[in-house]
Amino acid sequence: MDTNLLLRISIRILSVLLGLVFVIAGTSKLAGMEATVETFTRFGYPIWFLYVVGFIEFVGGAGMVIQPVTRFAALLLFPIMLGAIGTHLLHDPIEAMLPSFVLLILIEIVAWFYWIREPQLRAQAGRSVDA
Repeated sequence: MDTNLLLRISIRILSVLLGLVFVIAGTSKLAGMEATVETFTRFGYPIWFLYVVGFIEFVGGAGMVIQPVTRFAALLLFPIMLGAIGTHLLHDPIEAMLPSFVLLILIEIVAWFYWIREPQLRAQAGRSVDA
């Protein structure tokens, strides 16, 4: 099997899985679930911020599933995860930020592929057709 095809398939699967994670996380915030409201309150954030973060997570998660906009969705989710990491570092034991950190790394991998690697692959494919 072609390694570039395997890479594309793997990144696509990763994008969809990340999308589902963020759609679920965003939905829980938009629904105002008691646990998420309590967490945001404990962190000292106003309730409206819960809905803003939830909306961005939901839209970003949906974008991760829709391939033409995946690259933009990854950029949208990046600052959300940086904020989550920072918040956990300030208010929780250090290990509480690990899930956010892992999600950030996975988003970076998707962003790298769609912003850097995929254009390179397209350029290589164009050269091989012209040759």
